[in-house]
Amino acid sequence: MSKYHDDRTAASDPIGVYLSRQLLHEHFPRKSFWDHIQKLLGFAEKFEEMLDEHLSFGDSRAAVVVTPDPLLVAAYTDEFDCTAVLAFPESIVAEFGPFKTGDRLLTVNTYRPGGPLVADLWNGERSYRRYANFFPVIVDFLSENKAQINRRKSAISEEEWERCLSQAQEYLDKNNGRFRNGSPLRSYRPA
Repeated sequence: MSKYHDDRTAASDPIGVYLSRQLLHEHFPRKSFWDHIQKLLGFAEKFEEMLDEHLSFGDSRAAVVVTPDPLLVAAYTDEFDCTAVLAFPESIVAEFGPFKTGDRLLTVNTYRPGGPLVADLWNGERSYRRYANFFPVIVDFLSENKAQINRRKSAISEEEWERCLSQAQEYLDKNNGRFRNGSPLRSYRPA
């Protein structure tokens, strides 16, 4: 039973991994005054609990390195049949790299219902047209459950990996080269 997610829906491919708070704090620190105030009010702890649920219950899909420098990763969503491109800091490259174009990662997605589709996404030909946005999180950078992550990667079809990479350029073209911030604190925000 989920505390922060809608139990009336279920991901087609959850992997049940858990958040490494050490990796989160090391690579995606909260530094601003506003973040400090949110921490004092308990929001930071709630966010970490929500992110832990996200990784456990969310829908796991293909994610592919688009460029290694800067590190841009395409995160696929079958709900929209499109990708979002996410940018990551140098600390990710230093710990998890080196990367090359086409390297396979894994995104775990949750979805926001209602309203029109956010501006940086589109409904592909296979879209279910049920949601307004998605929250992609690259699990390779936030969980130490490597065996589960690798098992899920091996179960993803070659077609999905190829679709993810090919749609990355479409995303960048439609968004004038802009991309989303890959931090799990911001990756839900449109480019």
